[in-house]
Amino acid sequence: MLADALEATIAAMHLDFHAVGHRISGNPPCPVRALVRAKWGPRLLEEPALKHPRQALQDWTLGGAGGLLGDLKCVLPKFRVASRTGPDHNLDYVVEVTVSELKGKEGNLAARGTGKTIRDAESAASAEFLRLVKDLAISKDP
Repeated sequence: MLADALEATIAAMHLDFHAVGHRISGNPPCPVRALVRAKWGPRLLEEPALKHPRQALQDWTLGGAGGLLGDLKCVLPKFRVASRTGPDHNLDYVVEVTVSELKGKEGNLAARGTGKTIRDAESAASAEFLRLVKDLAISKDP
């Protein structure tokens, strides 16, 4: 629960910075990125496979998405519940994740995941997104 509160606080800081910071002074460096790197930098260097898929995806995008995002900073994946099916006591969720700054041949790059909870579906979608991006990177190599 504490991790969720911290994640929400960092996300709110990120959103606040982008809502106000860029309009006031052009394109300043993102203080949220600096905070995350200062406090958790060594942990961000861990092997992504050892991390929770959603954390690995967020770290990958905050780190510039392996160079795919160019000079963009403070980019986070966006999660959306695409569907919810089943009786209330046994729901199945489908979550879609996108990184709007990454485009594929058919538009925004997106992946879907399913689970019994929204968190599980987000994890599955994150893992699928990372697999998709890894496959794209491999297919682009000569």
